[in-house]
Amino acid sequence: GDTLLNWNHKESEKIFNSKNLNVLMTIINSNIVNEKPNVKITDDRVTQYSKESDGKFMYVDYGALLVKKSIFKIFPRDINIDLKEILKFQIDKQDCGFHEVDKQFYEIGNPISFNKTKSLLSNIRNLEELWN
Repeated sequence: GDTLLNWNHKESEKIFNSKNLNVLMTIINSNIVNEKPNVKITDDRVTQYSKESDGKFMYVDYGALLVKKSIFKIFPRDINIDLKEILKFQIDKQDCGFHEVDKQFYEIGNPISFNKTKSLLSNIRNLEELWN
């Protein structure tokens, strides 16, 4: 991925294993991060995922997914498929749950965000300072 994440992955695994779903998306409330919301949830499911949100979304894709490998079997092995399309397919089947996290993530996917995160990391004494 292109983000530095800090979340309770064991809690995500616990939620994922307790549901009869093939996909679990980690999400964060858009009020916590300075990112455009791209996830809509209803009850215990992700109901929409789009980079072009309609303003009704409240959550941001945190960047970690738990996926059962069986979902990939329906797609031909000899073609490239964007993960976004696979997620849309599963969401349309009401087969994508979520785990809401509350710790900031840090973008590192482009030179500007990488340097910003690098600068932040160089100014802390230990990683606990980053997450608190």
